[in-house]
Amino acid sequence: MNAEVHQHPDGHVIIRTDAGIYIDTPENFALDFGITLPALPVPADEHIYTQGKRNAFMGDGNVVDGGPVPWDVGDSIIASIDPGLAAQAARRQADAALNILGD
Repeated sequence: MNAEVHQHPDGHVIIRTDAGIYIDTPENFALDFGITLPALPVPADEHIYTQGKRNAFMGDGNVVDGGPVPWDVGDSIIASIDPGLAAQAARRQADAALNILGD
């Protein structure tokens, strides 16, 4: 599998790797990975970086712009999948504990 960083049009950030898949909101992604993804250029509503293959900004399903391959930010995110998934799991566990205590 070629690893990917995907800013999905539904608003989620999806990181796909052989080591695991991360899906969450941009806000939670920033907490878990310690990075804020760059804003999408107008008129893009989606960004897909496939490691070693493509870096496409899309709007209405059409490529509207592109970026460098390799993309250092994307490669760094992909390399950080294990700590990112661990941070997500810890955050979700803490949220669940707070919800239990709040009941």
